[in-house]
Amino acid sequence: MSDLEKQQQTKDGTAFSLESYLQNYAKLIKGHTPPIEVFERQSRREAEEFSNHGLISPGAKVLDLGCGHGRQAIGMMEFGIGGYTGLDVIPESIEFCKTVFAAVPDFEFLHLDVKNKFYNPEGRQPPEEVVFPVESGAYDAVIAGSLFTHLGIRKVCDHYLEESYRVLRPGGRIFCSWFRSPPNKVTYDPVRSVLTERAILDIVSKRFHIYFSRGGTSEDFNDQWCLFGRKKG
Repeated sequence: MSDLEKQQQTKDGTAFSLESYLQNYAKLIKGHTPPIEVFERQSRREAEEFSNHGLISPGAKVLDLGCGHGRQAIGMMEFGIGGYTGLDVIPESIEFCKTVFAAVPDFEFLHLDVKNKFYNPEGRQPPEEVVFPVESGAYDAVIAGSLFTHLGIRKVCDHYLEESYRVLRPGGRIFCSWFRSPPNKVTYDPVRSVLTERAILDIVSKRFHIYFSRGGTSEDFNDQWCLFGRKKG
């Protein structure tokens, strides 16, 4: 049993199985599925970056927006976070996570039935009206990797940031990634949403102190502008 699996063993003897997770992940056909050979490496690298920049620490409670198949949760478990909530608009992704993380204490996954032309075209709720189904001020960190890159118009992005602000504790932190213009061309297509750099800075800095950023200097799909922010007020 790996160190990760030992950490997630429950009182009744059951445990999270990374091997089982990867076997099930290999069968997925819907949602964002990076190649399995780079899956673990990416997850651990991202979690280390979150730790280095103060988003996660032992006991921290994390909200993962657009959690997909729980890739980032794998790495964060190794840092001993105290709780995790994953939200996603793809029902199959949520059902997958509920199954493979069933043995992990204080991990939950909730479906947002929000309309998104690319990921959930039949969604019932308008994205500019969504309320995250979690308590205000309950989280130490919000992770929003590759989320705002698919939300479309500025109004929706602004609303998601408002909700992120609401659920964070005083001093809570956010990670969010974007496609910005320049170097990309502005588009509100949810397949690849691009806002101007000025618009992104305006809506993020309205609620968060941006203390670190990286990337986003090319048009490559994997080169997103990553911002780290601390809740104002």
